[in-house]
Amino acid sequence: MMQFLMGLNEHYDNIRSLILVLDPLPNVNKAYSMALHVERQRQVNLEYAETRKNTAMELNEQRNRSRNTGRAYAAGKLQTNADRTIAIGKRVGNDLVSDLMDALKILQNKLPQDPISVHFSQTDEMYTRENFRRI
Repeated sequence: MMQFLMGLNEHYDNIRSLILVLDPLPNVNKAYSMALHVERQRQVNLEYAETRKNTAMELNEQRNRSRNTGRAYAAGKLQTNADRTIAIGKRVGNDLVSDLMDALKILQNKLPQDPISVHFSQTDEMYTRENFRRI
């Protein structure tokens, strides 16, 4: 029995210690069976870890592929942020916001100031401002 236990490598240190504390010591066949059980369990754990590693790699690949699906392609190439900046006149951040605000002010100035005049002519007496306020 002792020769068998001393012949086990360091992977079986735990089972060796467990067998040595048993009272009475099991026969060699029982000790061999316990060592086989530990070896099978270790093999299952290694296969499970490998499967998880492969699954994690596949999920990362899918995640990376899904990130690219919604992006715009220009001339067969992925359009980068730099390309988009050039496309909007090299305006970014506060410059773009101020340009948009200026454009909004211009549009507001072009709109008629009298909201009634949009829908009715000024000459129509039936719909003057005073008549409208009375309604």
